[in-house]
Amino acid sequence: MIPTAQETYALMLLHHGHGYPLWIPEPNNSLPPSTYAEGLRLGDVGLLTLNGGFDYLFNIFLDENDEVNRWRGVPEGFIPLEFKRSLVCSTENQHRPKVPICSQHTKQLMLDAEGMVVIPGMPVGIGSGIELKFSRSRGAALILPEGASRVDYLALPDIRDYAAANAESWYQFVHETLRLDADNGSLYVITGYDKTHSYETASFYHSSKNSTVSLRFTSPLLVDGNYGKLSLSYSSDFHMPISSRASKEENALRNLSVL
Repeated sequence: MIPTAQETYALMLLHHGHGYPLWIPEPNNSLPPSTYAEGLRLGDVGLLTLNGGFDYLFNIFLDENDEVNRWRGVPEGFIPLEFKRSLVCSTENQHRPKVPICSQHTKQLMLDAEGMVVIPGMPVGIGSGIELKFSRSRGAALILPEGASRVDYLALPDIRDYAAANAESWYQFVHETLRLDADNGSLYVITGYDKTHSYETASFYHSSKNSTVSLRFTSPLLVDGNYGKLSLSYSSDFHMPISSRASKEENALRNLSVL
């Protein structure tokens, strides 16, 4: 069976150890405005969707009457877990701007403003880009034009014990109240995330083991002398579909949980 773009994307980037790569990092448009503006939160419980996103259900740290938990409700007998703010670890520049996160065995080449390959050791100016060359049958890449910050919750034993004690009521809530499909082990609790407000992703799969794919992420030169939004172009020696996604250019909210 041919894997989907989101399956390939997640599988190819997991080895970095940054967490689960979400093909769709945007929050659900139906969420309350304040929740949408923030995106994923520590303690969110939800399901990974078939299209590569995260479907939020409720939050274990917030009261049942909080706006976030009133949206879909909470499991019967719900009592929130104590949130220990002193055990939150935040890193502002976890991922540097325009440094690719890509699958293994990928060759990286720096490009100048005209799209020419830069000789190693030479300075790279504003408006430069990057070319990624893949020599495997499948691959993936994530580019963060503005970088990304990371937040982790360190009290993991508390969450594990809480989840184990409440798992039965959680699945009952999902199956009987929300009427959603959820196999055993399919519910996730968010214990950390990497967020940004802009991204570019790409994913591909081909049955041939000898395929070569080249992805270029560049910023076009605008008539006013500035450089535009980072954009993706690609080429291949086989006819193969390249799946890609990108954040909206007008998005100013740091609510995109890419990892």
